[in-house]
Amino acid sequence: VYDFKTKELQFFGDTSQAFFPKERGISENRTPVFTDNGKYLFFGVAKRNQPEKKDTLLESEKVKLDIWNYQDEQLQPQQLVELKEKKRRSDLYVLQLETGKIVPLVGDSLKIEAKTNWLSDYFLLTDPKPYSIETQWKSPGYEDVYRVSIVEGKKELLGKRMQFAGNLSPSGKYFTYFDAVKQQYMCTEMGKNT
Repeated sequence: VYDFKTKELQFFGDTSQAFFPKERGISENRTPVFTDNGKYLFFGVAKRNQPEKKDTLLESEKVKLDIWNYQDEQLQPQQLVELKEKKRRSDLYVLQLETGKIVPLVGDSLKIEAKTNWLSDYFLLTDPKPYSIETQWKSPGYEDVYRVSIVEGKKELLGKRMQFAGNLSPSGKYFTYFDAVKQQYMCTEMGKNT
């Protein structure tokens, strides 16, 4: 990353740095993105690409077999459709440009939308994995919802088994969501049970 003010070049993500294991590196499948306020750089980290081993078999000699089990988290057709995307997934990290600190935000099973115009130090994070088998026959599915700090990477549980993830205010102080049981919208102030 080149800083035009100081005219300095800052390196991050090479194999000499210890903020993630040597078998992992900056992902080529997630474009690094700066926030509009210039405070953060989001990027992906994934397993480093390994060269494919030479194979002496012809394509016609290879056997392809798909095995599905009723305890799989996704139905077989969904697994096949999402296979290419799954291979391209990466963990989301953030580089704090003012301090040079690198913070891991989420792994590949968690969902986050990194908005570049976001002015808060918090993002909304969802985890549908605990309910993935149930989601095969029930819609909308459930998910656990968290508020994650971009500064520290710390996750705070906002709700378990929620059908509608909701929204986080731009300041990160308020969380609104639809409560399917009560059939009404709710607003929670962080640190208070209101």
